[in-house]
Amino acid sequence: MFKFNIIIAWRNLVKQKFYSGINIIGLAIGLASAAYIAIYILDELSYDRHFKNADRIVRVASELRMADNYWHFAVSPDPLAAAFKSEFPEIEKAGRFRNSGSIMIKKEDELVALDRLMYADQEILEVFDFPVVYGSLKNALSAPKTVVLSRTSAERIYGKIDPVGKSFTSINNTTYQVSAVVEDMPTQTHFHFDVLLSMEDYPDAKNGIWLSNNFHTYFLLKEGASKDALEAKFPNVYEKYFGPQLEQMIGMTFQEAMDSGGMIRYHLQSIRDIHLGSNLDVELEANSSMEYIYIFIAIGVFLILIAAINFINISTARASTRAKEIGVKKVMGSLRSDLITQFLTESVFQSILAALIGLMIVYLCLPLFNDFVGKEITDPLFGDMALAWKFVLGSALIGLVAGIYPAIYLSRFKPVDVMKNNIQIGKRRHSFRSILVVFQFATSLVLITGTITVYNQLNFIRNQNIGFDREKVVLLENTHTLRGSVNAFTDALKKLPEVEAVAVTSFIPTGDSRSDSSFKPEGGNNADAVSLQCWSVDPGYFDAFGMTLLQGRNFDPARPADSNAIVLNHKAVQRFGLEDPIGKRIEVAGDFRIDGKTQFVVIGVVRDFNYASLHQDVGAMMLYMGPYTGYYTAVKTNSADYPELLEKLESTWEGFSAAVPFKYQFLDEVFESQYRAEQRLGSIFGVFTSLALLIACLGLFGLSAYTTEQRRKEIGVRKVLGASVTRLLILLLGHFTRLLLLAVVLAVPISWYAMSSWLDGFAYRMDLSPLIFVAGSLLALVVAWLTVSFQSVRAAMSNPTESLSSE
Repeated sequence: MFKFNIIIAWRNLVKQKFYSGINIIGLAIGLASAAYIAIYILDELSYDRHFKNADRIVRVASELRMADNYWHFAVSPDPLAAAFKSEFPEIEKAGRFRNSGSIMIKKEDELVALDRLMYADQEILEVFDFPVVYGSLKNALSAPKTVVLSRTSAERIYGKIDPVGKSFTSINNTTYQVSAVVEDMPTQTHFHFDVLLSMEDYPDAKNGIWLSNNFHTYFLLKEGASKDALEAKFPNVYEKYFGPQLEQMIGMTFQEAMDSGGMIRYHLQSIRDIHLGSNLDVELEANSSMEYIYIFIAIGVFLILIAAINFINISTARASTRAKEIGVKKVMGSLRSDLITQFLTESVFQSILAALIGLMIVYLCLPLFNDFVGKEITDPLFGDMALAWKFVLGSALIGLVAGIYPAIYLSRFKPVDVMKNNIQIGKRRHSFRSILVVFQFATSLVLITGTITVYNQLNFIRNQNIGFDREKVVLLENTHTLRGSVNAFTDALKKLPEVEAVAVTSFIPTGDSRSDSSFKPEGGNNADAVSLQCWSVDPGYFDAFGMTLLQGRNFDPARPADSNAIVLNHKAVQRFGLEDPIGKRIEVAGDFRIDGKTQFVVIGVVRDFNYASLHQDVGAMMLYMGPYTGYYTAVKTNSADYPELLEKLESTWEGFSAAVPFKYQFLDEVFESQYRAEQRLGSIFGVFTSLALLIACLGLFGLSAYTTEQRRKEIGVRKVLGASVTRLLILLLGHFTRLLLLAVVLAVPISWYAMSSWLDGFAYRMDLSPLIFVAGSLLALVVAWLTVSFQSVRAAMSNPTESLSSE
């Protein structure tokens, strides 16, 4: 019987090539799209799960409030790891990372730049089970001047040999010994490194300052220990460790500080949740968001539903063409259960064919998909994800579910009605199909308006006045390697006709470098201190980045007093409550120092500029004139001929440092990279919206073809009686237009709510204009009209004698 049903299924597929093709192609595209979404989601959910003890590894995060200052960091104080390990027996191991930029290594007559340098405790190697290539991790970072290299870094320095025990020298003539080499971190890890240096070489690692948060701290919990129960114990030791330093800094006891609105809270994050659940300040790398996973799941489900709806609609619409077949089979003794089995077999057969085509699409387009979403997935169907059997099984299940209603409906036909040609598709059937069409296009419209909103918000960000000019600014890297030649190098750059301004600094408006301290007005109370970003810049900084001084003046190296001068941003002036800030003095709160200084005088006020993502508001900051050194040289240019400019910049660089590779970035590209997640969301929305609309239109095309075919005689009669082509088009399009307008009514409020919620995540957001929904609705309507019109125009312009010749 099964073999017979398969043969019948194949014959019906061949017999009805047009409608079967629409079903199979639409379902194949839907399945392939859903497979890509599943691949992306599974990859995102796999972050950090490759560590053996991932379920027991947690990171400490800080949530702090003092006076009007609030911080939520992914970092914690330097003494916290050791202190909490001694206090809480649930902690088996405790280690710290300290991100430290890059390192330049001497290799014979050249220099090798390793960009991801981190200091690490020995216990960090015991928290994470890094796969070892050479050497051993036991005591690998216990001694000063010891390092652990990634495989790629080791091969860049030594080639493909065992380098354990060998040494290398950095550009500042410090010699390090290689203790071990580990495999490169997988892409699905929330941190990556080229070099791990011993924390014994980091001077601030043993300061014992509880009020400074600079270290990424990780715990390995003991078997059976509860993260939440451990976290609940932390407040018991806050006063013991924070109290003395807090009283020294602000003159209040711990309890007085808390009663006056202060807050100290350290909480634990499972490393499995960091990539999708943590977007704190000072993350080791940019993370994604679980919100986007939910969005992609919804898109995947919608695509499958739209493809399944096509199948149900076309199957029920074509019911009357199979009425005689069903009647004959019932007269010959076929049971209703046999007919249901036959129709379900046909449905599953077509869905499996669609799955096979979908599998081919997935593999053929996988390289494009990887480029599109920034992944390195090689074999998702038969590799680690093993999605192939789930893919085929899922498609068979979709075919089964999608075929239940048509099978039950078709098998209900009575032989006597069939033989008398008394089979009619009633209003209930039309209503059911209409509901499905409305759902399809309402879903498509939600995706269309979502795509338009994401792109408009990204354009809004690009055009936002962020307080600095990101256009035509080139950032030259590794400036610190020039040492005493920095001034001569910048002077040489300024002589180039294409260069308008030059600045040397480690702090750029779109960078990751941050440094904050608390300040108070001269003679003020420590309890009212304001937290400021403290950036060391040179006099060319404001010109290089196109910043506007609202009051006062720029730094002047010829004035000795400017060694203690600062420029505040407008937000800092507001926070201090200074009506006339020029000439006012501010002091570092507590016993801290900034470049050895405790007091500064305000000489200028700069317009607020966004130094973080536009997800966040502008913070208070101060800029002071530091030494002429830094990681970047910012070059403001007036040239549009970038190849020629870069050639001159490289030539100038090589004149001062031929051994150090010439590296550069464009500031606008760095700015754009802050919104890579949103850009990817917009692109994914756009692609899958197009696919959803394509699948919906395939179904609408098939449905309109059937409807037009059913009304051919009616159209012929109307034409004979004088109906025009235009009138016939209005008649044929009217029903579908009403359905599409109903879809608009249902989709607009859903879209409005969803997009408003997404935009709430930005401190700077566009207004959600009704034009977005008008444009999205018109787009959906036009596409649908064009789809239906193809068949409608063809029927309206046909010769009526063709449809009436049999009468």
